[in-house]
Amino acid sequence: MTFHHRIAIFMTFCILEPFILHALNMSPLFSLDFSKVEEWKPLETTFLKKEGETTFLRLQAVEPEKHVMIYRRLYLPQTNRPVALHLTARIRAVAIEHGAQNWNNGHLILKFKDNNDKEIPPVAIDLQFHGTTDWQTIDKVFKVPANASYLEIMPYLLQAKSGCLDIAQLDIYAATKDDLPKPPPIVASAKMPPLEQTPSPLRVHGNRLVDENGKEVWLQGVCIDSLQWSAGGEQILKSLQVAIDQWHANVIRLPVTDEFWAGRNKWQKDKGLKYRELVDSVIREANRKNAYVIVDLHRFKSPQDEHLEFWQDVATRYGNQPGVIFELFNEPHSIGWAEWKSAMQKLLDTVRQTGANNVAIVGGLDWGYDLTGVASDEYVLSDTPTGRGIVYSSHIYPWKFQWDKFVLKAAEKHPLFIGEVGNPRRWEDFSFIEESARKVKVGVESTWPQDVIGVIQANRLNWTAFSFHPKCAPQLLEDWNYTPTPFWGVHVKEALNGTIFEAKTH
Repeated sequence: MTFHHRIAIFMTFCILEPFILHALNMSPLFSLDFSKVEEWKPLETTFLKKEGETTFLRLQAVEPEKHVMIYRRLYLPQTNRPVALHLTARIRAVAIEHGAQNWNNGHLILKFKDNNDKEIPPVAIDLQFHGTTDWQTIDKVFKVPANASYLEIMPYLLQAKSGCLDIAQLDIYAATKDDLPKPPPIVASAKMPPLEQTPSPLRVHGNRLVDENGKEVWLQGVCIDSLQWSAGGEQILKSLQVAIDQWHANVIRLPVTDEFWAGRNKWQKDKGLKYRELVDSVIREANRKNAYVIVDLHRFKSPQDEHLEFWQDVATRYGNQPGVIFELFNEPHSIGWAEWKSAMQKLLDTVRQTGANNVAIVGGLDWGYDLTGVASDEYVLSDTPTGRGIVYSSHIYPWKFQWDKFVLKAAEKHPLFIGEVGNPRRWEDFSFIEESARKVKVGVESTWPQDVIGVIQANRLNWTAFSFHPKCAPQLLEDWNYTPTPFWGVHVKEALNGTIFEAKTH
């Protein structure tokens, strides 16, 4: 297909021109460069104009409801990069009439992607323009996700019926954490009333969890996902019922986010009320069935100030509920043990200061896998006299090795929780894992599931398999009929129903 054919069909202009992030200073990290406009001459939908002293780029919808776009990438280094970016721009709309849908108009879209070109939600910026406006000055600061590889920058006429989008200036600067806009405070929760039916309160005793009579409780269950990406969840209560009644889980790990809890997503209009009520329903129903719920703050890298606010509110709401366990942070990574200890201790202290004595779960380094700092005793956390204790968490997948060193050594002194564990259908689903780490076979023919479950059972590690959702890999389910996947789900269901596995290679 020729260049001109592509224009005729898509009416789209993409310039794949990388901009490498340099040392932080007052110069822009990115500027829309009008000096290269000669390269754009063949495209009749994008051209340079001048009115008085103002030179600007014009995107014009010359054919109704076609895409007109320019595209840039701002590449981000993996070290010494800013925690935030600052966009400044001057843009106007000229007679933009939207197309078939209300959003088919002018846009300025900025989104982060990882090193596999996968979008990292939420979109950093999506500004819309329609009708005719004066020049608008855009000034916005937004956070850089921990796993972002580059920023996509897209001025865009998204299938508009007609009109023009004019851009006189578009610059991006490095920014600091203090430059980020302060989110509105969480509307404080009321304490959840005591439930009539709950499992026995848990506490840490040595390297085990025990009930109020001192009898060991071995937590075995599944991770029910979707509340980390959807404020409404997907089949949450039905999945809970199946997991407990049919798979015989006695614990449910429930990933949640501070954004949805506070109602800060743009689609939430109730300050998080319905989201919290859904979490309430999960706790109430699971406890009625004598199962525990682990409320997991599903965030990555390192805790931030907003996570302290989250735990203050969650601990106020569910403090001292016998069937609720607090997992303080999902997967820490890219920090050292000293920073890890300081951050996790702050989260724990925040919980305890509310009066909540619930058992707390704390994940290790290396995306939650590495517990060597805990095993050495140098970085263990301190609980209060009234706290019911700390459980340390690890996440085990087929690209993680040396379990004895990184996981099991810590189990000699502390109760452990394998919060995520799973066998992928195929390595292609996890393309971000380096080839050098793909040392074991995965899929239906793999013996890894039997090995890892065998180790968990032999050491009586508490665990929740990942993921009780048909589209969240590695999946336990094939579909919403709750058919177990042959490469992972069938093994987990058997284990939860009492089958003992033997670890043959670990």
